[in-house]
Amino acid sequence: MAEERLIDDDKDRKYKTRINEDGEEVLVIDTSPEIEEEVESIEFEVPELCEDDEEAAVMTPEQLAARERAKQEAEQQRIDEISQNTVFAKQLISEQKFDDCVFVCDNILQLDRANAEAYALKTVALTADFSNLNRAEEGLEAAEGFKTFASAQDKAEYADILEKAVKILPELQSQTAELNEKNNSAKALRRRAFVKKRDKSAIFLAASGIPMLVFAVLATYFSTIMHAEKDGSNMVLFFVFLGVAAAFFVATIIALRAFWSSAKLVSRNEKNSSSKLGREYEAKNTQLKFISTLVSAFDNADNSECAQLGD
Repeated sequence: MAEERLIDDDKDRKYKTRINEDGEEVLVIDTSPEIEEEVESIEFEVPELCEDDEEAAVMTPEQLAARERAKQEAEQQRIDEISQNTVFAKQLISEQKFDDCVFVCDNILQLDRANAEAYALKTVALTADFSNLNRAEEGLEAAEGFKTFASAQDKAEYADILEKAVKILPELQSQTAELNEKNNSAKALRRRAFVKKRDKSAIFLAASGIPMLVFAVLATYFSTIMHAEKDGSNMVLFFVFLGVAAAFFVATIIALRAFWSSAKLVSRNEKNSSSKLGREYEAKNTQLKFISTLVSAFDNADNSECAQLGD
């Protein structure tokens, strides 16, 4: 029992060897205080996670930190690319390489669809610095983009666009109004002729269609009683009415095609795309909308709230 107590008392003690006076190694109890080793801890900055981020739920802090660094690097690369392309677009405009500038601006907008500067540069490039408005439809989209996302600073930087747009706006308004008046007058003249033709074909359709129905009904009736008379008179009447109904049926088909054709002319006449003058008016009206939208983009002092919504 005494040995067991000694063993229990010594089980937590530490021993070390020491050389005694006789030069022999002996075992002695180590009474020096214990020094705890400090373990260097590695700290990771764990980003805030979205509740729906299922991928992050199974990632370690090291992986999360690495992913966050990759995102920051990608974002910085995107910003740098936008900046480089913007400088390049301005250079292309100064060299009057407008088609190339449009391509570069589109690249910028793929990276940042709310980039007001890219929309402004694109309007200049699409119009060859406001000397040609043939690409007004594309320009209208760019003008709407600038109007939506431009801040007060953007408007101040590109105030020269407003000056050029205001300069050509009155002439566009006058040309569009003149073309509209000519187009409407030409429509009215054609409308009277087409409506007259349609009305005639409608009368022809009625004149052939109504008798066809009458004789078709008579032929149907006599088909039910053609054997009632022994002399065969009902059968004769049946074939007569059937033949006349067939003749009017052919006439009705011809009248129906004429009516349908004339009705289509009346309908197409109201579309501007159906005539050269109408297409010219539509093109000029699109140019007017483009320049008017561009001018109105500078009306408000600040569209920064709208720009933030587009991010």
